[in-house]
Amino acid sequence: MDILWAFIIAFFLWGFKYKVPALWALFTLAGGDVIGFVVKDLVKRHRPPLHLGVDNGYSYPSGHVLGFFLVMAVLWIAVIPLIRFAAVRYLLRTLMIIGLAVVMISRVYLSAHYPTDTVGAGLVAYSWLLISEMLYVKFAPQIARYRFVVNTKV
Repeated sequence: MDILWAFIIAFFLWGFKYKVPALWALFTLAGGDVIGFVVKDLVKRHRPPLHLGVDNGYSYPSGHVLGFFLVMAVLWIAVIPLIRFAAVRYLLRTLMIIGLAVVMISRVYLSAHYPTDTVGAGLVAYSWLLISEMLYVKFAPQIARYRFVVNTKV
């Protein structure tokens, strides 16, 4: 689901001439999914025994939390600062934090994950976000020179 959000966010950023941030959003969210898949395959932690759903994947890290964290982080960094009114920015950021907490708690409540799976997913997502931001700072000015992103706001 986070890949769908990646394309929606990138579409609107691109449309409003934020082309390099749109590419960064796609890169960050797709990279996060790849990292989550690799970590799941390396750790191979089984789901809690009382899990009601039919999931054939592993438990650590929670893909829902990792994806939601990165979608909220991309919105927090690339979209929310574009909102003119400080009160609206504050309200949206508060709702984003509450939403992330609800997703984390619900995954544990539904016995889809252990608490460490959701916390670990948040830490994996945050670590990837920091790396992705460093790459953006380093390469965004160079990418902005390419012809397909002319007239971009970096």
